[in-house]
Amino acid sequence: MARSVSPKTVQCYLCGHRFEVSGRAQSTSCSGCNRPVFVADEVVKAGQRRGPIRELRTCGKVTVARRGRLICDVIEAHGGVDCQGIVDAKKVLCGRTLTIGAKAQFKGDVQAPAVVMEEGARVAPSLFAVPSDPRGLSSLDKGAPHPSGGAGGESNASAGDKKTGGDTSATAYYQRGRRPGGAGPVTRRKVEPPGGPPSKASDGPKPGHKPGGKPNDTSGGKPADPKDPGDAPSDGSEPGDA
Repeated sequence: MARSVSPKTVQCYLCGHRFEVSGRAQSTSCSGCNRPVFVADEVVKAGQRRGPIRELRTCGKVTVARRGRLICDVIEAHGGVDCQGIVDAKKVLCGRTLTIGAKAQFKGDVQAPAVVMEEGARVAPSLFAVPSDPRGLSSLDKGAPHPSGGAGGESNASAGDKKTGGDTSATAYYQRGRRPGGAGPVTRRKVEPPGGPPSKASDGPKPGHKPGGKPNDTSGGKPADPKDPGDAPSDGSEPGDA
């Protein structure tokens, strides 16, 4: 008979939303942002090489066994990192303890609540921020909501405030192509300001008019006919008389 595994609470590393998943789940969709999230532990076995890869993110734990090698730019493991082999990274973010074994080789800037380094471990010059909890995972086991509501210490609401000048209404979010609550991108549409669209100013004089407001000559550039009665002097003299 299969042993039952109790559900666990995880935090999405994309949006910071917390939700429950089955204890046997490998991956799932976040109920906050509807994007795929890995929740299982990642293991690099002995003699296995993984990478180079751009990133490795999971809500579980990352383990690199002895004689295993992981080459990755960004490692984020909410369950912590156990390095007994070789880890070559640029940034390592741990939700729990980072362990570096006696035969391990480690490289990468670290943010972790705690670090355990055994005697004999070789660590390349790196920046270690300890204790550090940028994702607010210390309260995860207690079942408390995320202190800021978003990944990286920034909530979706605060991100919206920065982009919409404090206006978190549906209109403001649609203007920047996002649904309220960070539910994903939507088709952009034009939103008219209150009172209707602004009136268009005239770019210049209208056709057929001079800048002074008088109608232009529409005779096609032909000279005036001196025999035309409309051009005769008003005093009754003939055209051309001094």
